[in-house]
Amino acid sequence: MCIIVVKPGGVEFPNDGILDYCFRRNPDGAGIMLADQSRLTIRKGLMTRDEFFDVYHDLKERFPESPFILHFRWSTGGGVQPGLCHPFPIDYRKKVLMARQPSNVRIAVAHNGVISNWSGIDATVSDTLLYVKNVLYPAFRDDPRYLCIPENRKRIAGEINGSRLALMTASGAMCTIGGFYKYDGIYYSKAVSHGGQIALPRRIK
Repeated sequence: MCIIVVKPGGVEFPNDGILDYCFRRNPDGAGIMLADQSRLTIRKGLMTRDEFFDVYHDLKERFPESPFILHFRWSTGGGVQPGLCHPFPIDYRKKVLMARQPSNVRIAVAHNGVISNWSGIDATVSDTLLYVKNVLYPAFRDDPRYLCIPENRKRIAGEINGSRLALMTASGAMCTIGGFYKYDGIYYSKAVSHGGQIALPRRIK
């Protein structure tokens, strides 16, 4: 049911074997976002392993010190569509939400899990897209510093039914909500098995 990989700026990238495992176990498309010089770059709808690694290696070489968030999708709503890959810009317009390379994005989010209140409402889109459009966007529209308030992060955690979220702003600030595992300075929304071993032994809040 998806996996999010959060690499803070200045931390060494995960090895390709772990990312290959993530893609093989979640084969319904991938996406990448990174921040550099107050610009948020998103590339999503990467539907094959080769396409993902071509884009990932290019961005990794160009932005070696930047924070990255990667998402590997297992479809739980809306079917397998490039536009339903994560990350999603926090916006209300379906065209922007589903764009494979949205521009002028201030903040975006990746999700792992199912948000039951928004699941099954519209068969053409996912619960994540509906939650971003109808809940997160109004909150950030009214208060750009919404996530800076601990009570708001706690409220989101209660809304997402044990799911995990990872958000990034154009300035490179990142926030995770829900339990993540930490391994070699990188955060994962689920434990990853690589080479027959569990690579992520410790879960954090």
